[in-house]
Amino acid sequence: MPAIVTSNFRVRNARQFVDSFEEFANGGRETVVGRTYVYLFIGKVLGWEQTHAGFSDTVIPTPDSDVQGNEFEPWRDMLALERVIANTDISFGAKRHNWTSGRVYTQYDDQDPTINAATSLFYVYTAAGNIFKCLDNNLGAASSVQPSAPSAATLTIPFVTSDGYHWKYMGSIPNSAATKFLTTNYIPVRTMNAFTEFSSAPDGFEDVSTIQQNANNGSIDTFVVTNGGSGYTAHSGGVSSANRVCAAQAAANSTFLQLTADAGLIETDDFYNGSSIYLSNSTFEIGIARILDYGSLNLGDGTPVERACLLSPEFTDATLFPTTGGGETYDIGPTIDIIGDGLGANAYSVVTSAGAISQIRTWKNGNNYTTANVVTIQPDNGVGSGAAARAIIAPPGGHGYDIVQELNGFNIIIAKTLTGAGGDNTPTGTGNNFPISNQYRTVGLVANPFLKTGYAGVGSGVVPVIHTPDTLASNFYANSTPLHQTTWLVANTTDHFSNGAFAWTPSQDDEVIGNLSGAKGRIVEYNSDGRAILNISNLTVNSSAGTFMFNEQIGKLQDAAGTTADPALVFVTANGYVEDGAGSVIAHDGNSTVIYPPDLEEYTGEILYIENRTPITRSTDQAEDIKIVIEF
Repeated sequence: MPAIVTSNFRVRNARQFVDSFEEFANGGRETVVGRTYVYLFIGKVLGWEQTHAGFSDTVIPTPDSDVQGNEFEPWRDMLALERVIANTDISFGAKRHNWTSGRVYTQYDDQDPTINAATSLFYVYTAAGNIFKCLDNNLGAASSVQPSAPSAATLTIPFVTSDGYHWKYMGSIPNSAATKFLTTNYIPVRTMNAFTEFSSAPDGFEDVSTIQQNANNGSIDTFVVTNGGSGYTAHSGGVSSANRVCAAQAAANSTFLQLTADAGLIETDDFYNGSSIYLSNSTFEIGIARILDYGSLNLGDGTPVERACLLSPEFTDATLFPTTGGGETYDIGPTIDIIGDGLGANAYSVVTSAGAISQIRTWKNGNNYTTANVVTIQPDNGVGSGAAARAIIAPPGGHGYDIVQELNGFNIIIAKTLTGAGGDNTPTGTGNNFPISNQYRTVGLVANPFLKTGYAGVGSGVVPVIHTPDTLASNFYANSTPLHQTTWLVANTTDHFSNGAFAWTPSQDDEVIGNLSGAKGRIVEYNSDGRAILNISNLTVNSSAGTFMFNEQIGKLQDAAGTTADPALVFVTANGYVEDGAGSVIAHDGNSTVIYPPDLEEYTGEILYIENRTPITRSTDQAEDIKIVIEF
């Protein structure tokens, strides 16, 4: 049967994913099952050509979609991890559409399926960091005037630029959010929490909050003319734009005005009776009224005024009366009646010189509409027929009520900055968890992995008890950062614990083996921070699942180029003796840690995301901004 997954469903899934990161104290879910402790990881020191035939560090393979590629390989390649923090490292994202002069933008339309499919350009992002939704594209014209943020007094009111485009300001992206989350293809967007952020909006999101709080539910801001009809006569379409203005008239008031003479203006008495007239000036849209009487009308003293209009209803705001000096522009055409389940919408028609309705424009947008019919009412003395139009109704809540929902923000941007060796992890007692040399080629996300310390394991029908997440305890989800996922061995390179005839300084990507345990791995780096630590990745345990052992020789099998060595001759010893630069020996005292296993139990939790990249070389003085975009 025909079915569709709506944009709402996709946004809801994205929101549930983001909410699951949050602590209970800040509105997150109460149970462990409902929380998500997600870590961003980096991995893979070996070149792609060494593990994926036909590929290289310039021709990158697509991540494997099988169990090996999704579950096991990322763990074997994993180097280090940083926890992703709610409200700090996560943002909703909408597709980025930079405003560009000469481009035709799609106007918002509640009956256009491309709007919810996120495939149309119905909003723009400007160089100033502002977001605008296009409400009317001036009959498909190219945009040539970049919209700019309105003043505080008109912040929530749609406006028209001189190219005829109608825009709705949706808010701005603060510099801090742009720096962290903005990508070539996505912009960060954020809907305010009505319970916590309306009273005090986060820095930089004040406009978003104001617009959200003042959104107009069910408004009608635009109309689509589906058929312009033909033969309409009682209109101003033939009047030149220069003369389609009110004349200077000392007697002008809230119900009386005079039109400027023009060859296209019919001066026959009663010709425009029953038509509607819309007035505006450079400052205000003045409003719409019906023309009760038109032609040569007498003032109270009997003086005739040509091309005069007697109006109803009157313009009740004295500041908006037609001025005695004239200059207000006008449009005359058939009256537009809006019949629907909301209230207050009002519009006027714009007619071409040929007598067809080209546009219907909003004067008052009303509220609470979900459906509306547009009726064209013929003037008393006019002819013409066939016009048809429909109203475009704002999304639930109104334009700007939920920017994430409205701009199809079902994308999640996760951004982390990795700096040097990373900070210390007090609970685990380790520092310099990230390598500061060598390269990595994968980034990914893993959710709810278990700490290795005290892990009971799963086997023989024994299922470990899952406790609440903590920093360091038995069978606990990891909840500290940063973490290392390689094996560290404090290596002894003195002559007594290595073969002097085959002196060897361990180098990155060397393959090594424990001469006693039989465990194998690849060296990530050696002695990068002066602790003589041999950092080993891609660990392969022996047939009894044993790993490297205290006081065993760590022998070299081959270097990065594939040149082999005899591990019985070329080795160092994992017993904690180290040699400083002056040649003095620091003896292991029986208390110092020699073997640092990975912080996490391999293959626990859920690998959520894997991305293969070209090599990124690490160093102590560089910062890497990693951005991951997940589309729901």
